Amino acid sequence: MAPTLAIIGYGTLFQTSDGNSPPTWSALAEVTGLDLPEITRDVVDAGHECAPGEWREVLTGIRNAAEISVACNFYKTTYQALLAELTAVAALKARRIVLPGGTFLAFDAFLIGLQAAAAPGDKIAAVAKFRPSGAPSLTVV
Repeated sequence: MAPTLAIIGYGTLFQTSDGNSPPTWSALAEVTGLDLPEITRDVVDAGHECAPGEWREVLTGIRNAAEISVACNFYKTTYQALLAELTAVAALKARRIVLPGGTFLAFDAFLIGLQAAAAPGDKIAAVAKFRPSGAPSLTVV
């Protein structure tokens, strides 16, 4: 049996570009969990009264990259910077998720949400939510 090609998520980074050319990428705090965006395609109902065999017909529609939630340890300076970004006029920024080994998923996204939670005896955690706009691209290293 061949060895697995699976990798663990340790070392995964969520980064934002400064917008310069070439870009400088900065990591979002200490990420404790995130999901790559779910990629879907809309389905458009094209059913009509004379559909063959009374079967509904559908068309494929626009593709979507779903919202991304990035959980991280709370840093005052990071939270302050994200809060400033969220309260300013919405800015579409280049972002990327860098996996262990260097493979990364790049996309443009708006910051659309920010929350933090504190519990006695536990660390303060934060969650930043991003909404991609346009097509993501995967660069395999």
